[in-house]
Amino acid sequence: MNQEEARREIAEHMERHVRYSAEVAAALDKIIVTLSGGALVLSMTFADRLASARLWLPVLFLSWLVFAVSIVSVALSYRALQKQLRERAYQLNQVAKDFEKHLAEGKVASIIIDIARHGKVGFWNNVAIWSFVSAIILLGVFVGRNLLALQC
Repeated sequence: MNQEEARREIAEHMERHVRYSAEVAAALDKIIVTLSGGALVLSMTFADRLASARLWLPVLFLSWLVFAVSIVSVALSYRALQKQLRERAYQLNQVAKDFEKHLAEGKVASIIIDIARHGKVGFWNNVAIWSFVSAIILLGVFVGRNLLALQC
C-alpha cells in the first residue's frame, strides 16, 4: 500500500466513523424526545389516577419541568450542531481554496482534517440525558409516594 492509498483509507475510515457517530447520536436524541414527550403526556393525562391522594404535587410538577428541559436541550443541541456545521463548511471551503492554490504552485498539500468534538452539542446532549433520567426518578418518587399513601 502506497502513501496515497493509506491516506485515502484513513479518510474513508474517518468518514465512516463520523457518519456512524451521527446516526447513533440522532437515534439517542429521538429516543430521549419520544420517551420524554410520552412520559409527559401520559403523566399529565393520568395524574389523577396515579395520585388520587394528591401528595407531593410539587415533585410531579418538577418532573414535568425536567422532561420539558430534556426536550428543549435536544433542540438546543441540534441548533448548536447546525451552527458548527455551517462554520465547518466555511473552514472546509477555505481548505479547498488553499489546496488548489498550493497545487497550482506545485507544493504538496494534505487535506486530511482531524475530527473535532462538538463542545456545545455534547453539553446539550448531556443536559438532555440527565434531565430525562432525573425526570423519570422524580415521576417515580411521586407515583410511589402516592401509591404508598393509598395502602395506608
